[in-house]
Amino acid sequence: MSINARIPSTVLAAVICLSLPTACGTSPASGSSSGPPVDPSKTLAELTPSEMQAFCDWTNQKQGGYGQMIPCDAGGSPLETDPNQATCVAELSQHASMPHCSSTVAQWTMFVEWFLANWCGSKRKMPPAEFATIQATCYPSGAPSDGGGD
Repeated sequence: MSINARIPSTVLAAVICLSLPTACGTSPASGSSSGPPVDPSKTLAELTPSEMQAFCDWTNQKQGGYGQMIPCDAGGSPLETDPNQATCVAELSQHASMPHCSSTVAQWTMFVEWFLANWCGSKRKMPPAEFATIQATCYPSGAPSDGGGD
C-alpha cells in the first residue's frame, strides 16, 4: 500500500488508509462548500462524459486542484490529488461501469466532503456505514486498492 493517498473523483480509493493510525494537525484545502455542478440524483453510470469531467474538476478543486500534494502538519500520510482530469475521468468511469454500482453523485459527494473533513484529524474516524455499500458495489473486489493510482 502506498504511504500517499490520492483521492481521485472516486474518492473511495483511500478508504483503506482511514484505518491507519496517523496523527495530523490540519485539514486539506476544502474549496467551495457547494456541491458539484452535476445532478446529485444521477448514478455514476448515468453521467455523461462532460458531467464526469465536471465532477472530477469539483472533487479536485475541493482538494486544492489537480496534481497537488497536501501534507498533514504532524507528519501523517499526505493526500495526493489526481494528476489531471483525464486520469480522474478514467478512474471514475471504471467504477461507474461496475455492474452493481448504483451509487449516486450525492452519495459520492457526501463521501468526498466527509473524507476531506477527517483526513488530517488527530483521531481518524471510521466512515459512515453507508459508504460500505459504495465500496462493496463499485470496486471489482469489494475493497478499494491503494496502489498509488487508485
